[in-house]
Amino acid sequence: MFDIKITEYDIFKAKKEANEINKGKSTIGRNGTKEEQIIGNIAENKIVEILNVPKANKIIDDGYDIKINNKLIDVKCMGRKFKPKLHYVANFYPRQKNYKANYYLFTSYNKNLKILTVCGLIEKEKYFEKAKLFKKGTKRFSGQTPFTLEDDLYELEYSYFTLLKSLQELKNKLYEN
Repeated sequence: MFDIKITEYDIFKAKKEANEINKGKSTIGRNGTKEEQIIGNIAENKIVEILNVPKANKIIDDGYDIKINNKLIDVKCMGRKFKPKLHYVANFYPRQKNYKANYYLFTSYNKNLKILTVCGLIEKEKYFEKAKLFKKGTKRFSGQTPFTLEDDLYELEYSYFTLLKSLQELKNKLYEN
């Protein structure tokens, strides 16, 4: 995992986009809260910036954010107040399973420190081979705090991902054939 500093401008831009376009818009299911959309925008924008690639059209949600070397990559992000660890999980809603993305790049945004952590990359098929599906209403725990799932949810620990230690490793992985 590696960290990227998020600037006030990055946050401003993400908020502006969340107000202009409902990027969480999907044909089925929930769109995410405004805060979740902003956090997602921060991650997508920063990844696009550091990779120096164009961002996919967000008016029509095809389920991916960037295309590199015929890889359709969906950038996923979870907002937290602390640094992620290998035993933490990457969540995924089943309704997105049939979207066009064939890779997922999971990130974590530390709201307190304003740091985006690139947690790992995984092929879509491998994610669903290894992930566990928890049904709506299932009691889960975030640390010691219990909560009940409001929707079906897949979970997979970061330890199953291709872990990346640097921006160069990320580039190498995305640009390999």
